[in-house]
Amino acid sequence: MKKFKAILTDFDGTLVSHDVQIGDGVDELIQKIKNKGIHFSVSTGRPYYKIMNDFISEHKLSDIHIFHGGGLILNTTNNKILWKGEPIDSSSLKMIVNILKKTSFLFALETLNCAYMSRLLDFQLYGDKNQEKVLSDFHYDQDVFKIMVAGRHNKISEEESDGLVELFKKNSNKINIFKFKSGDYFGLDITSLQSTKLSGLIEYSKIFNISPKEIVTIGNGDNDYPLFLASGYKIAMSNSPKELREVADLIVPNESNQGMKEALTTVLRKNFI
Repeated sequence: MKKFKAILTDFDGTLVSHDVQIGDGVDELIQKIKNKGIHFSVSTGRPYYKIMNDFISEHKLSDIHIFHGGGLILNTTNNKILWKGEPIDSSSLKMIVNILKKTSFLFALETLNCAYMSRLLDFQLYGDKNQEKVLSDFHYDQDVFKIMVAGRHNKISEEESDGLVELFKKNSNKINIFKFKSGDYFGLDITSLQSTKLSGLIEYSKIFNISPKEIVTIGNGDNDYPLFLASGYKIAMSNSPKELREVADLIVPNESNQGMKEALTTVLRKNFI
């Protein structure tokens, strides 16, 4: 039976529910896996701001994780940056900002330390007011690793989000765009074409000196598809896109129905680690 050396999971809708809650019994399974010397890591579009910092600390998940949709690999044990991907190029960044400023959409430019938002809300979207700044404070000599266009807050329909994707791609061939579902609406995560979940996986495997085929990946979105093709064992949530389910080795219920618990239980039971 093939042994795996790391588990790399998506965060929202996979490891946690929409309200950032982890399923019953999942913490215990993760610790069993970590006690076997296996790395359990997150690959997420979220930045490493307060929400992720607090979650990782609360659930004792300190390890090497991938943030900003593949733009940053960080050892959260000592906060050491192990790899930085390419930020969004200046030309594409200016184009996207200029287009979005003509709309009323809430969007944010995510740097390593804070997000520059088109407008501040009456609550902390990123969990800490010190990590949320107004867009007018942003200078284009700063590196932006991801642009987030909110879905639920903007009430963007799928047709509207598809229109934005088409417009952005028409004006730049240097960006990667992931359309995500947020309730009944759709948002966008935009990164450099060189900073994706796949590039993060490749660099992650180099850090541990292992093959991508020695990694179990767990996900539920289109941006997890390249990870599935590269990794050794693939687990998809039941609400994943058809293309993801078709290449998965195992399909489990979605996160609200204890899909992560079933996924990790299966990995342990099959003696993969």
